[in-house]
Amino acid sequence: MMPATPQPPELLTIADLFRADEYIIPIYQRNYAWGKAEIEQLLEDIADMAQPEGKSNSSYFLGTLVVHQRPDNRFETIDGQQRHTTLSIILAAIRQLLTASSSAITPTLAALRPNLTFESRPRSRTSLEALASSHIDPQRIEEPAMKTAFSTAKDFLSKMGEKQAGFISYLLNNVKILRVTVPPDTDLNHYFEIMNNRGEQLEKHEVLKARLMGIKGTDDSAGLTAQEQHGFARLWDACAEMDRYLVMNFTKEERLKLFGKNLETLPDGFDSLSQQLGTANEDKTSKTLGELLKNPTFAEPHATDDQEFSGAFTGVINFPNFLLQVLRIHTGVQTSLDDKKLLPTFEARITTAQQVKAFAHTLLTCRQLLDRYIIKRKNDEKWTLKSIKPYEEKAFGDVNSFASETQNQQLTMLLSMFHVSYPAQPRKHWLSAALGYLFKHANGGTVSDGQGYLNYLETLSDRFFFGRFYTGTPQDYDQLLDANTNRVPVSEATAELNQQHLHQGTSTHHFIFNRLDYLIWKRRVILKETVPCGEDDSLLEAQVAGFHFTQSKSVEHHYPQHPVDGIPFGTPAGLPEGVDSFGNLCLISQSQNARLNNLLPAGKKDFYSGGKRADSLKHLVMMSHQHWGPDHADVIKQHEDDMINILCNVEDNVSQQAER
Repeated sequence: MMPATPQPPELLTIADLFRADEYIIPIYQRNYAWGKAEIEQLLEDIADMAQPEGKSNSSYFLGTLVVHQRPDNRFETIDGQQRHTTLSIILAAIRQLLTASSSAITPTLAALRPNLTFESRPRSRTSLEALASSHIDPQRIEEPAMKTAFSTAKDFLSKMGEKQAGFISYLLNNVKILRVTVPPDTDLNHYFEIMNNRGEQLEKHEVLKARLMGIKGTDDSAGLTAQEQHGFARLWDACAEMDRYLVMNFTKEERLKLFGKNLETLPDGFDSLSQQLGTANEDKTSKTLGELLKNPTFAEPHATDDQEFSGAFTGVINFPNFLLQVLRIHTGVQTSLDDKKLLPTFEARITTAQQVKAFAHTLLTCRQLLDRYIIKRKNDEKWTLKSIKPYEEKAFGDVNSFASETQNQQLTMLLSMFHVSYPAQPRKHWLSAALGYLFKHANGGTVSDGQGYLNYLETLSDRFFFGRFYTGTPQDYDQLLDANTNRVPVSEATAELNQQHLHQGTSTHHFIFNRLDYLIWKRRVILKETVPCGEDDSLLEAQVAGFHFTQSKSVEHHYPQHPVDGIPFGTPAGLPEGVDSFGNLCLISQSQNARLNNLLPAGKKDFYSGGKRADSLKHLVMMSHQHWGPDHADVIKQHEDDMINILCNVEDNVSQQAER
């Protein structure tokens, strides 16, 4: 029987959520839509909270699950199905990993069971049923988004090593969700319509803006004046629009005052900035709502007078995380990049009105540098490195950020290599380094030394590789941003390299492959040098010049784990890791892998010979070999050694050679 009275909200652990009750996703709900980035973000956030440094007893609140209890006592999910479905998939990945490794399943985990189904989505329902089985067959997961989620969760968890048990315990017992059951007589159609049309709550960066504007002076004196508040708010709102050039978020008059005729200058401080942005509304008397309705005043529409150039693009970071990046640069302290900690992170570092004004000027400078010297993309095209430029006849356009085409091309490749290797916002330590370099070397928002920037980013790539994936004890990324890199000669590198980072099968870190692809590209395209290949490198030759980095890729085997028409790989002599050897691994997009998954190397080569572009230059090098597989382990081992040589052999003068 359905309860006759409303039920109070219940705070449930994840173990509570899956220990009892049944949930159904009604017909009016959309499909499961979380992607790799959202799932990795959730897992990383939980993993951070599960760390042993005094935080393992704290709780992680996942949000709300709004439900309606049907007469059969099943709960109809109104809001929260994406989180609930994701948790179901994560638990399925945990069960499979523990079963595959013969690890003990705790009584708590054993008591949990899948309790979610879809009312009218057969593929989604079948996929959840497949995930609930004791032996999960990925081929039965028909819903692509769920298949991606399962693979992402498995890969993430498999890399945790000895931290995995603590993560699982924290997930089940410390991650909590608030279940809100609507009253029995609720009109669900009306309720759902209201939810879909409700105004959004204030975002954290909007709350932060209000708090910063209200901070007092050093000795509890008055904070920002009305004019300063107006200037601060105007700047903040303009910077918050991250999907187009900052200068286009100001009026023509404001642009001229702030950036000059050529858009290359910046105000020399906050006082100048607030004066140039004008004064606040002269009528500062408070008004009641009734007075405002009788005599309304409307803000002018926010639009530029140059409609032919919108300046729109897709960048690499959102505004809350950008604020944290700027705070790092402003304070010189490697603070958290997790936007869930936005408010407390700022509260600990910005405490006076003077600090607010200084931060505002740093924000303006960094946003201008981000626009001019960090990659962006228009209309889902390739990543580019461009800056906005004013013209006499045509109002605005965008041009390469640096005059040297070669420098601009290499910088685009390097920045996109870092970006696709670390897509999660809180993991963009490379961006902290890049913005920090630009801020240090900028003159009025302009950086003229493209070669110095290029050298710095190549050195940063070395730091990440040698500091994280060369030794047995990886350094934290924060420690690598300013550390000196001792470059290792290739003859010593191949002997000393700790290869445990390379032979992790599909869990091998993407950065290793992306760095390798960049170095292969540079050798062939920039330095005009050869790369060790097999008998036929025509595919590499045809595609290397047009190669660019893309997201949504996964580490896969060239010779498959389960070949359609071939022998199992085993562990041939010289390749103790078998099919998971680094020589047999490369990056492939998820869509192409779905078509090529179990094909033999010859079948994959035929696919790309038909005009399809490969996602990895390493894969093209692999396909240059006529023979590949367990009967040709010597070929795979030689390819592996050749690729390791390229990964480790970073020449001090390579950028100077490229420029010449």
